[in-house]
Amino acid sequence: MPSILLKQWVLLTQVALSVLIILFLLWGSEHRALWDLLRNSVWNYVLLALVVKSITLGIREFRLWLALHAPRPSLLTTMLIGFVSGALHTLLPGRAGDLAAIGMLTKKCKITLSEATYAVGMAAFFEAAMFGILVCGSLGLNYTYWSSLIGEQRVLDTLSGVSLLTLGGIFIIILAAIIGRRFTTPEQPSNNGFSLKEFVADTFSQTTKGVTSLSYLSINIAVAALEVWLMVYAFSLGFPALGIELTDPWGCGALILGFSAFAAIALPPTYGAGPAAASLFVLSLVGVSEEQALAYAAIWWMISQLPATALGIPSLWLLRFTK
Repeated sequence: MPSILLKQWVLLTQVALSVLIILFLLWGSEHRALWDLLRNSVWNYVLLALVVKSITLGIREFRLWLALHAPRPSLLTTMLIGFVSGALHTLLPGRAGDLAAIGMLTKKCKITLSEATYAVGMAAFFEAAMFGILVCGSLGLNYTYWSSLIGEQRVLDTLSGVSLLTLGGIFIIILAAIIGRRFTTPEQPSNNGFSLKEFVADTFSQTTKGVTSLSYLSINIAVAALEVWLMVYAFSLGFPALGIELTDPWGCGALILGFSAFAAIALPPTYGAGPAAASLFVLSLVGVSEEQALAYAAIWWMISQLPATALGIPSLWLLRFTK
């Protein structure tokens, strides 16, 4: 009972904070101008963005299946699980969707907890690494432009921070692979229930197997790069939809996406506060008006939420018929 009450209070707090943040952001804007911007948007761009974003979700869940070692479970079941967990990501803070994916993979695909944890972790790692490389590449190619806006030191600090996070993730994976060499996965798991020692050993062993396979790394990196490229492209389509002309739309889209991801640790993206604040912050740096930034935040929300919901809800229903 206390845990249920705690969850309810957390939910109410998140909703209240999100509402307050959105009201604060809207407080000084011209509501009429904001509505006109949305009403006069080029919706063909938005529709294209929704299609592209849906494709990226399919690629992402295909990557979840690729992250598993052969013999892999059913592709359909794995992708359905991925779509459900993706929808949960929009509703729940942090990485709650990943935890749900691990549980569903274990139950529906009949794989071990360590295999499921490894697959979800590696899928997230490849996506984060490719996203970090894309951000660094975009800022690096437009270094002079961003330096003129926010100062050379801030650009260098941003590049250093993203590079360190990306390299740090790579280092952790390599370290886990090295440690995994010391473990041998038992052919038959223990029948005495959950064993933390077996779980850790098998997870490290799975990592070693993946990192030492050139074909595994090559395929996962290539598919993750395609997914991230299309994902940023989908969100960048929101700019021409509103007639916003930017020197570096990819960099702006990627930065907004990155800040929104950090905000999602505390506030689910569904509530809209994190993306709205991220859009206003980033776009104000490049001279976009407050109304245009908030209009973009609304379109960003649609691109982020509608495909995930449209694919996640039917997948939850279809999972009932999988074995």
